[in-house]
Amino acid sequence: MKKTFLAFVVIVILLSCKQKTGIVFPAQWQNDTLQQTAKAKANIVNNLAIDNTYQFDSTAIVSGCGMVALQKISKDYRYELIIELILDSIPKYKQFSIVDFRDHIKITLNQYSKDNKLINDICTDTPVYSKDQKEPITFTAIEGLMTITNIDGKHSPFKISLTTNNLVFQNADKETFLLPKEEFKDVLVGWYAG
Repeated sequence: MKKTFLAFVVIVILLSCKQKTGIVFPAQWQNDTLQQTAKAKANIVNNLAIDNTYQFDSTAIVSGCGMVALQKISKDYRYELIIELILDSIPKYKQFSIVDFRDHIKITLNQYSKDNKLINDICTDTPVYSKDQKEPITFTAIEGLMTITNIDGKHSPFKISLTTNNLVFQNADKETFLLPKEEFKDVLVGWYAG
């Protein structure tokens, strides 16, 4: 009887403390944990925790070169996306995982310092170098989806369009970067004079 009475008194004291001081009970701990888990899941793509996310906007500089290399440079010269493809070895007009074609696709994201003022065009024969320019942090795509949406022309040069979805990049320090969606539209590639 004393144990039952003592347990009852402890419960009454805890309930009154909760109302006055906001003591958290296990049910609320569980809710907080679920909310934190949901927030954490928002930064996880295919079981990989994502450290940073970036999205190029419509002001990005887009160019192409070779058989087949595409480049996108942010207007502030902080980010550079390079996609290199062996076009004959990957699917066209349907979405595919880059993991399945890693011998035929190389995708890198270069992150430059905030004060960077120059990124050379991928197809230039006369690159310009600045004495103040610092080497970028290079991230390599390890996961993601790609669709070749159009190839206009059969001979070099020709135009290519493609989209990527959920590209996950990783650098040498295992930091990750996510590019949710990028699009290249009618980019001239191949070898041509000029």
